[in-house]
Amino acid sequence: MEFEHNYDFYLLLDAVLNEPHKVKDIVVSNRAILDAENLSGENVLSWLALENHVEGVCLLRTLGSKIQQFTLCEAIQMGNTEMVILLLELGADIEAEITSCRSAIENKIFNLSSKKKRLIRRYFIQYGHEI
Repeated sequence: MEFEHNYDFYLLLDAVLNEPHKVKDIVVSNRAILDAENLSGENVLSWLALENHVEGVCLLRTLGSKIQQFTLCEAIQMGNTEMVILLLELGADIEAEITSCRSAIENKIFNLSSKKKRLIRRYFIQYGHEI
């Protein structure tokens, strides 16, 4: 069963990256494919978010894909400011991630520039949260 679940992840990912015009039909024929995960526990939307693939994230979200809890925090860690604002706009659960997001923005390991930190903080303020 896990192989099939993993296969569905790669099937959907390949379609989003190479044949986005087919994605809607794939999802309509198998809604569960939106929940398929890779071995790291990421659904396709989360994987695309970490890769900063804006079009793919938008496509999957319009088809009903969930934004997994860790996705927003990981976008901050990667310094993907465009993806952070997109995830906020698409309804990422800020409340569930606020503590992790605060930690991510200040963690020296991720080496975010002062400019990126300011931008991300402003994005959160626009949605009523301070980090």
